[in-house]
Amino acid sequence: MTQATEGTVEVPLTIENLPSGLTAVATPQKITVKIGKKVTREKVPVIPQIDYSQIDESVIIESVTVSDQRVSVTSDSNTLSKIDKLVAVLPTSEKITGNYSGSVPLQAVDKNGTVLPTIITPFETTLKVVTKPARNTSSTTTSTTSSETTSSTATVFETKPNTSNND
Repeated sequence: MTQATEGTVEVPLTIENLPSGLTAVATPQKITVKIGKKVTREKVPVIPQIDYSQIDESVIIESVTVSDQRVSVTSDSNTLSKIDKLVAVLPTSEKITGNYSGSVPLQAVDKNGTVLPTIITPFETTLKVVTKPARNTSSTTTSTTSSETTSSTATVFETKPNTSNND
């Protein structure tokens, strides 16, 4: 591949340096590879993302933060231009039943939510969720905030006390 140029190329797969007496067959025998000029975008904002179905009804989310608020993204220039946002996604196996802190992967996604092939540095961040017990009154509201860098709405949760109840 050292002689390959930009674009989509078919590369034959070969097996080399096997110990004597061993044979092997590569399947598939060739792969299609997209080669582009490597570009890095620095200080890209990270948006925490939690699906509503992952929040237990017994809690209200007060705040969601990530330890790495801005990261570097590397890919080819065409892929970088398709990035809608970088998200720190709570794994689908997790359920928020109280305060949460854990390491989560970072993903570059396009406007349709498709994960794009990129190298993100760092590749994961710590997601912290602060919760409080839910009440049966309407003294709290949940709002969805949007990314500063795009016009798309992200699934970010922020809860604020109702200002009409002065404690």
